Amino acid sequence: MTRWPSSTGAAWSPLAERSIASAQPWAPADPVTPPPSTRMPVLDLAGGTADGHLALVPLPARRFAAAGMAQVWSNIMVENAREDLTGALDGGQREVARTSGFRLLHHACRALLSACGMNPLPPDATIVAQVASVVADEVAAQAAVVDRALAGDDWETWAEQLDELVNGVRELVRADVFPASFDSGDAWEATLRIGHDWIRLGAYLDADFPIEEARDLLTSGGAQPHRRTGG
Repeated sequence: MTRWPSSTGAAWSPLAERSIASAQPWAPADPVTPPPSTRMPVLDLAGGTADGHLALVPLPARRFAAAGMAQVWSNIMVENAREDLTGALDGGQREVARTSGFRLLHHACRALLSACGMNPLPPDATIVAQVASVVADEVAAQAAVVDRALAGDDWETWAEQLDELVNGVRELVRADVFPASFDSGDAWEATLRIGHDWIRLGAYLDADFPIEEARDLLTSGGAQPHRRTGG
């Protein structure tokens, strides 16, 4: 057996500077199960963020499905709040714009935390702080800036700051192609295509739906909530 000198002067060990390998001839040379992902966020709209390779997402199946559905639903609500914000700003309704701006902020944070695998999500009162504790990124700092801005009266900057935040969140979680859900029928269909697999998975696993309206997408065949049969 070859002995190697110790550079530290420590007692020699027969295992020093040697690798340990299985003696079983059928054992694979490389690990079979992918290691848990250390990337944050761990989810994107298509599932695990594996950069084209298999990865083990460190989430139980039901929470994986719940977080995926919540991420899609939060992005839908971002588009809904953006529509309300635009209308309020165009109409000069500052307080309505403020309320819509906070909704947009909170749903953007929900989308990000869901992509990080957080489930259930924290209440709106703490959600901005939770983003800062989970994601060490400029997006977290931007969320805090927007939160403070919405509490002030410089409402001419709200839309621009919120757009910057949403773009940053979606770039981080690989959701930058998310459609403007309420702009047209085609955009709504594109939204449904993104969410349909998550909804089917969540229903199969009996995972927690974000709200009951998300379950309605499954039972109604994707009809928008405000549309009713018979006119």
